[in-house]
Amino acid sequence: MQKYVKFFNIAQQLKFVKRKGWTRFPPIKEVESVADHSWMIQMIALSLPTNELNKDKCIKIALLHDLAEVIVGDIIPSENMPANEKKQKEDNAMRMMVQDLDEDIKNELYSIHKEYENGESIEAEVVRELDKLEMLFQAFDYEQKYKVRLDEFYSCEARIKTKYVRPLLDELLKQREQFLSQ
Repeated sequence: MQKYVKFFNIAQQLKFVKRKGWTRFPPIKEVESVADHSWMIQMIALSLPTNELNKDKCIKIALLHDLAEVIVGDIIPSENMPANEKKQKEDNAMRMMVQDLDEDIKNELYSIHKEYENGESIEAEVVRELDKLEMLFQAFDYEQKYKVRLDEFYSCEARIKTKYVRPLLDELLKQREQFLSQ
């Protein structure tokens, strides 16, 4: 059990890794953690109005999709890290984190990580879109709370295309437009 306690002690540090993109806006006082972000993606995945997806799989992918950030930190686009370098750092971190776990658990966690990273299933694709959607939900929340415009975050909207996620985005954008016109 010692190896599991070690793993859980590392994983729980995700609660203290702040989402770096938000820290660039001084009006935002309470920045969400990566764990907060991952939790909300899981909530959205669980609540998606469809029976066509394996929601348990979506939740597992969402739970693990940013776990490596506990080691590598929240790498944001403005850091200009090449995608392959970011992917390699996160892969190395994930391998390191699970290396001492029992073989079946280690393989399951790592394969879920790879499925997401490589977009190997519709569930991985949907979680990738939910990752963007959750960021936009958070941007809208901050815009309302802190009276700040966060237009740059909405540039990702074109990457949200699936029939599972796009309608949620469209509704969010509609509500944001109404808010901004007040």
